[in-house]
Order: sequence, then C-alpha cells, then structure tokens
Amino acid sequence: MRRRGFIVLVGGAAAWPIVSRAQRPDRTVRIGFFTPQSPNPPWIEAFRVGMREHGYFEERNLIIALRSADGKKERYRELIDELLAFKPDVLMTWSTPTSIALKKATSTIPIVSISGDPVGLGLAASLAHPQGNLTGFAILSVDVEAKQLQILKDTISGLAAVAVLTNSTNAVNPAIVKSIRRTGSSMGIGIQELEVQDAAQLAKAFDAAVRRTIRRGPRAAR
Repeated sequence: MRRRGFIVLVGGAAAWPIVSRAQRPDRTVRIGFFTPQSPNPPWIEAFRVGMREHGYFEERNLIIALRSADGKKERYRELIDELLAFKPDVLMTWSTPTSIALKKATSTIPIVSISGDPVGLGLAASLAHPQGNLTGFAILSVDVEAKQLQILKDTISGLAAVAVLTNSTNAVNPAIVKSIRRTGSSMGIGIQELEVQDAAQLAKAFDAAVRRTIRRGPRAAR
C-alpha cells in the first residue's frame, strides 16, 4: 500500500497530498503503532471508529499492533524491531523522537507521524513534497513559543523573567529554546531554562523556578 494512498485513513486532514485508493478495503491492512508514552492512548478507540467508517474492521480486514515505550527511550530499538517483524503496511507515531527513530529504522515502510519541524530535522524534503517514506502532520512551534512570550509580556506588567521547561533529548526543543531566548533578550526578559526529561524531574524543575523567583524579588513574581 502506497504512503499517499493510506494516509486518508488517519483522519482525512493530513498536511500532505493524498489519493483515494485506500478507501477500497479489498484486503487486510496491518497498522503498527509506536507510542512514546501511554500504552493505551485514549484516542485509540476513536481511531478504530474512523477506520470502521472507511470500511476497515478488526478481525475482518484490519490488524493493529500497538507498542508503547512507556517513556523509556532505551526501549525504542526493541519495540521497533517487534513492529517491523509484524510486517505492517504502515507505521504510525507521534512525537519527534519516535518519528526520528522509525525513520532511521526503515526507508521502505510508509510512516505517518506527528513531529516538530520534519523538514528542519531531515525527516522530509518539504511539506508539499516530502519524498521518502514519511508523511503526516508538522508541528512548527518555534515561532509559536516566541509569540507566546510576547503575549505574556503584554499581559503581565513588569514581567522580568520566564522559566522554560525543555527536554534537550528531543531534537526540536533546542531550536525552540533558542528562539525563546532570542525573543526574551530583545524584550529584556530573562529566560531560565529547566531541563525535564521525564515526569520525575518536574517537581525539581518547579522548585528551581520558585527559588529563582524568590531571589529576584517581588517584581519577577508578578
């Protein structure tokens, strides 16, 4: 099954060109899901409903294999190997790290992903003509975060410092933080970068932000 022929099944609103061949359920389709976190995403049932609307039913002409890393990046290789052994017609994922991992693992199986800046990361040649075997939705958030900083400054009088949670192991995050720092510098806003690679580090990061606010005094806390 061709990449562009299949993507119509995953929501009908993809960013890149599609054709309608996949709307004819004339054989069994095998879909491999690779999730970075939850082993049972709450939207999976909605996906199944959408597939049924297009004429695909599990135990009839649809087989879904779901593998979750449960937040453990060290398991990516093992889980991807399991999905490749499943011999899927298409692989699906969301998150930049899992998209990169799947792209490195196969250049032939179509991949439908949600990722940050796929062109900048080398996952696709362009949004209009991705080429290769990866397509999907692009989350181009570098400029969005910079705009959010502008909104904060317009909303909060005397804003002097902003804490930013980031995960440097996500390839798209350094570019986002760089944009925020550049924007903050032009506005006279100090940026505190807090590294958070998993949920266990959140409390520590928030404590660090609070300590800096206390040291800077009431003006920074407004």
